[in-house]
Amino acid sequence: LSLFGLINITAPYLPLALVGFSYLINGSYSAAAGDLVGCVVGHVAWFLHDVWPREAMGGRTWASKAPSSL
Repeated sequence: LSLFGLINITAPYLPLALVGFSYLINGSYSAAAGDLVGCVVGHVAWFLHDVWPREAMGGRTWASKAPSSL
């Protein structure tokens, strides 16, 4: 994946690269904090939806389903 035609980044590192670019463009940690929170929430959601049911519980649980209000 090429970011802005300047550097090539593989897909697993794309979220971290975007956090880094957010920090470089805005110049503050608070700007990158929202992106970092998004990375953490995405990983927790993936874990609860994909990994947890297969490895620990053997099936879907209340934690692996999206709320009906969404």
